[in-house]
Amino acid sequence: MTSQFLITLLLLSAYTLTSATEFGRPLHRELKDLKKKEHLTHFKFYWHEVVGGNNHTAAQIIPSIPKYKSTSSFGGADY
Repeated sequence: MTSQFLITLLLLSAYTLTSATEFGRPLHRELKDLKKKEHLTHFKFYWHEVVGGNNHTAAQIIPSIPKYKSTSSFGGADY
């Protein structure tokens, strides 16, 4: 049972990695109604937050109330 799950997960991960390799795509001038000769590109950016360590990219400004034990990032700020 576990090995079948791992094989399925591996195949799904491989498919996802091969299908999500396009980080930019050209935009058509006709769709945007542009007359000038320009090259337009649509970029996708992915952000990864690092909360702890020496090179952190997020900081906690206001802590959540302990009695609610929230796992949300309330009070956090990104650099």
